[in-house]
Amino acid sequence: MNQASPTCLIKGRARDRALSIRDRVSGKPAAAFTSGGGSSDSALLSLERMISSFKLEKAADGIVSQGTPTDENIQACRNLGEALAKAAIKRAEPPKE
Repeated sequence: MNQASPTCLIKGRARDRALSIRDRVSGKPAAAFTSGGGSSDSALLSLERMISSFKLEKAADGIVSQGTPTDENIQACRNLGEALAKAAIKRAEPPKE
């Protein structure tokens, strides 16, 4: 299935701004999660496409939480945050020679 990237759907000045931001965030770690009353799989997919489109580095798989977050959802979010923090610290470290 061939789907347009989110930046292809943006027009004019907004597209120019999105592309200039992409240059500044490229390579930075990112993660996505969604929470809502219904299934949020499509929202997570959209967020993960944006991560790819903006050339961010995916630090962990995304999380979908439906309804009131369970203890399992909360722990998954903590794990996601930990993975994101570790990726950010690793990126900030000076290169090893």
